[in-house]
Amino acid sequence: MPLATASKYEIVSPFPEECLPLMWQWINEFREQMVDDFT
Repeated sequence: MPLATASKYEIVSPFPEECLPLMWQWINEFREQMVDDFT
């Protein structure tokens, strides 16, 4: 007999969508350091 459980999860972005292009521009400035495992 399965146990009935109720749960509610909501996944939301921590950033407003209109800020994503600015974040991407900023991340690209430091991309080499971020993807380099030896830095």
